[in-house]
Amino acid sequence: MSTDVQDLKKLKNAKKRAKAKAKAAAKREQEIVDKVTAGVPVELAISNSPEVEAKKEEAKKEAKKQDEAKNKEIDDIACTAVGKLWKYVLSIVDTPEKKKRWGELSDRDKTKLIDANFKDVTNLYPIVCKYIVFAGQYSETAFRRYLVQCRKNRSDMRPVDPHDVEGRKAMKKEAQKNWCINNAWYSVYLWEAYKRIEHPNVRLDPRSRRGVYANSLDLLMKEFGDMDELKETAEITVKEREDRVTKQAVNEVVGSLKDGAYKNFDIQDKLALLELLKSITAAQPETKKKKTRKRKPKLPSEDQVVKEV
Repeated sequence: MSTDVQDLKKLKNAKKRAKAKAKAAAKREQEIVDKVTAGVPVELAISNSPEVEAKKEEAKKEAKKQDEAKNKEIDDIACTAVGKLWKYVLSIVDTPEKKKRWGELSDRDKTKLIDANFKDVTNLYPIVCKYIVFAGQYSETAFRRYLVQCRKNRSDMRPVDPHDVEGRKAMKKEAQKNWCINNAWYSVYLWEAYKRIEHPNVRLDPRSRRGVYANSLDLLMKEFGDMDELKETAEITVKEREDRVTKQAVNEVVGSLKDGAYKNFDIQDKLALLELLKSITAAQPETKKKKTRKRKPKLPSEDQVVKEV
């Protein structure tokens, strides 16, 4: 008897829910009709309905799910590539003799050996590879967190006018800073991974975490600053060298013109001399022409006019 009563209650509740649902649907339909009657376009009136909003939310969730699956597939490929490098380094130092020979190699020799087999990986993830090669540290969990951080903190590579030198410099500087920030976070993630291995049940100190991040970021930013200084020095050296070559070429041309040697040149040598003169002229900075004021014609005085008359 009690079972029949429960079934009857369930049936009544189901009827109530169906009735409320039908009433809500009728109300929404009436709202759409009222909007259309008031002059609102049909598409706009329908687009604000709960059914359409629910479909939009469902589409957003589906797109997010697809993006997550795609990102996971990309991350899996990256982890596989870096994992091969990690296994390769472990195989080099798997015995005390091998480990000793590896330790005796210079950093340059180690880099050459790794680049010969894993050039693409070292180009894409240089800091991750440095930890593997020089420190013997790697964590797939830390690396996956790093890949997520890179997606969150992407540089805005917006189109820039080729003539806007300052704009291109600012965009390059922003990209360098974001790259340094992302790799500084990898240092933090790797530090946390090894700390958890050493002390699984110990809570990590937030101040130490901030210290690892700050030190890593400072080192990376300083490295970029040193690279910029080297580039500027190299550009100055190249410019000075070009000036010396240009001066030497001018002296050679002037010498050939003074002693009349150019008269004995054949047609090919004369053409080469002409091209050399053109290149020297193009390399010289343009001289600003002085502006000359045109003098107005001097009018005769009244006495001169009277005498002529």
